[in-house]
Amino acid sequence: NKYREDVQLMKALGLRYYRFSLSWARIFPDGTLDGGVNQAGVQFYNSVIDELVQNGITPMITLYHWDLPQALQDRYGGWANGNIVEHFHDYATYAFQSFGDRVKYWITFNEPWVVCALGYGIGTHAPGVQGAGNVTYICGHNILKVIHNTLPSCFNILGNFHLVPSGPSQSSECRRCLFVSLC
Repeated sequence: NKYREDVQLMKALGLRYYRFSLSWARIFPDGTLDGGVNQAGVQFYNSVIDELVQNGITPMITLYHWDLPQALQDRYGGWANGNIVEHFHDYATYAFQSFGDRVKYWITFNEPWVVCALGYGIGTHAPGVQGAGNVTYICGHNILKVIHNTLPSCFNILGNFHLVPSGPSQSSECRRCLFVSLC
């Protein structure tokens, strides 16, 4: 891996911030705390974060960027099942505890609308589920549960989190429930 050289290029360009995404499976290979921690993955992220900080670049971490561990998709059906929320809580808490001393800016989900509508609705993005009925909204509800019920309030959670109903046929109650912006 050439992250040291990459950081030097960032520094030469005068970048002050660098946003990157963690891979849930790189930290918890089967997606669960009980399944064990991949220490090599944690060490890799520690090395990247330390290199950024030592070079005056502020790390910004995205916790979820379309990379649900396959074991959780297979076991639960992914974000269409509420059991996923507890596992994300364990993952996020572990990340905050492991990296939070150096990372002050966190982004929870990259484009959750894409995850739910395109991943669990029409199936053009991973995991490719062509869900019938409310599966898109169940996915969105579970992501909202992560935000509302499980994330520590002591971290700076930034934006890039938007859920918007797919059309005017949705009730105003759904529109109120499904639009969130943490910017």
